[in-house]
Amino acid sequence: MAKNAESHGADDRKLRDAIDAKNVADARVNNVEKTLKEHRTKIGEAGAKEIESALEETKRAIGDNDPVRINAATGRLTAASHKLAEAMCKSSSG
Repeated sequence: MAKNAESHGADDRKLRDAIDAKNVADARVNNVEKTLKEHRTKIGEAGAKEIESALEETKRAIGDNDPVRINAATGRLTAASHKLAEAMCKSSSG
């Protein structure tokens, strides 16, 4: 009985990790999409394409239940979106 509970506990943790990763990724996708839509002209076409590629990758990863893949895609999206944030800061301080 204890082994059965341990087995289900590991499954529960994996499911919880996937749900948490999906929630973070989904929030990041929504935020970046909104920001890109509002400030696309500040980053240029190449930068926007890089962000769009990272957005698509993250959306595909959300469809998986692999928290490692979801977190990796979210990390790449975050890195790509930093360029947009930098461009926004430069334009507001310039």
